[in-house]
Amino acid sequence: MPSLAEFYIYNGLRSEGIALIDDLLQELPAEEEGKRPFFLIEKAYLMNEIESLTKVELLIDQILHLTTDLTRYQAVRARAYYYLSKSLFVKSIDSNASLNYAQQAMTLAKQLDDIELVAQLFNQLGSLHYRFEQTEKALQEINKALSIYESIGNVKGIAQAYDKLGKAYSESGDLIKVIETDLKLFDIYQKMGSESEIANQTLNMGIMYSNLGMYLKAEPLIKAALKFFYKINDEIGVQISFIVLGENFYYLGEDEISLDYFRQGVELQEKLQLQSRLCNDLTGFSLPLRRSGYLDEAQQILEKAIKVSVAPRYKLQAEAHLACVFLDQGKNKQAFALAKGVWEKIEIDKGKSLPDVLRTVSHLYEVFAALDHPQLTQPILELAFNEIQHLIYDLKDSEILDDFLTFEPNLQFFLPEFTKQGYKITR
Repeated sequence: MPSLAEFYIYNGLRSEGIALIDDLLQELPAEEEGKRPFFLIEKAYLMNEIESLTKVELLIDQILHLTTDLTRYQAVRARAYYYLSKSLFVKSIDSNASLNYAQQAMTLAKQLDDIELVAQLFNQLGSLHYRFEQTEKALQEINKALSIYESIGNVKGIAQAYDKLGKAYSESGDLIKVIETDLKLFDIYQKMGSESEIANQTLNMGIMYSNLGMYLKAEPLIKAALKFFYKINDEIGVQISFIVLGENFYYLGEDEISLDYFRQGVELQEKLQLQSRLCNDLTGFSLPLRRSGYLDEAQQILEKAIKVSVAPRYKLQAEAHLACVFLDQGKNKQAFALAKGVWEKIEIDKGKSLPDVLRTVSHLYEVFAALDHPQLTQPILELAFNEIQHLIYDLKDSEILDDFLTFEPNLQFFLPEFTKQGYKITR
C-alpha cells in the first residue's frame, strides 16, 4: 500500500494530503486508472477523522465498487472495511456495524498476512470492546496489538497500543495503570519527535490530572495542547480540550469561564458528529448550568444526554444529576423516583468499580439526604467510603497521593459525612 497518507497524518497535515491526492487523481493518465483505488484508500485514511461520516462512507462505497477484483484489490478492500469501522466508531453512529466491518477486515488481513493491519485491527477491536464495556476483552485485544508492534519494532504502533491501553485502564478505574501508560506514551512521543503526538499526550496528561482532581496542574497542560491543536487545525483535539477545561474551571469555582468552554465544546461536537462522548460532555455541561441557576437549560441538556447515551454508566450519571436538578426545581417526587432507579442499577454493578461511580453516587446522596431517606444514604456512604479507600490504596506508593487527598472533589464532598458517621480514611 502507498504510504503517502502516513507522512501527512504524522505531521498533522491531513487537509494538505487530501488536496495533493485530489490533484494526483485529476492528472491520473487513462492507462494508470487501475491505481485509482490505491489513491482513494489513502484519501479515505486522511479523511477518516476530519470529514463527516457521510463523506467517508460515500468514498469507501466508491472504493468497494472499484475493487471487485479481489486478486488485485484484496488489500484495498481490507483497509476500506477498517477505515469504515474506524469512522463509525469515532462518530458512534453504529458500534455493532463498526464491529462487523472490523471483523471483515481482520479476515482479509489474516489471509493477506498483513501483520501491521492485523495489529491495527486488534487495536480497533479493543476500542470496540471497551465501548461495549467489555474491559477484559479490550485489554486482551490491545495487548495482542502491542505484542505484534513490539515484535516488528513499530514505535508508532507501540504508542497507539499504549494510548488505547490507557483508555481501557481509565474505563476500568485502574489509576495506577493509567499513570504508567501515560508516562510511557509521553516518553515515546518525545523520542519520536512528533509535535502533534506530543500535543495529544500533553492533553492526556492534563486529563489524567483533571480526573484526579488536580485541576491547577491540569490547566496549563490542556491549554498548551489546545494551542497546538489550533495550529494544526485538529478540531477533535480542540473539542476535547474545551470540554476538559470546562470541567476544570467548574471545579475551580469559575462558572462563567466553565460555561464558555463547555458551550464551545458542545457546539464543535455537534458540528463534528462526535456521538461517543456526547452524553458525558453534556452531563459535564449541566454542572455549571445547575450551579449558576440555569435549571431549565440544565434539565434540557441532561434529558438530551440520556437520550443520546451509548454507554449505560454515563446514562446513569446523567440521570443522577438530573435528579439533583429536579430537587432544585422542587420536583421532589420526580427527583426521588429517578435517583432511586439509578441506585438500584448501580447496586447491581457496584462491585465492578464503575468509572465515575463516586460522582454518580454523590448526586444520589445529595437527593436522598435532602429528602431525609437515611435507609438510602447509609449504603451510599458505605459504597463511597469503600471506593475512596480502594483508590487511596492503589495510589499509596504514588507521588500524587497527597494531591489526590487534598483536591479530589468527590472525596471532599464525602469527607464531612464520613466524619459525622465515624468513618476514618486511612492511607
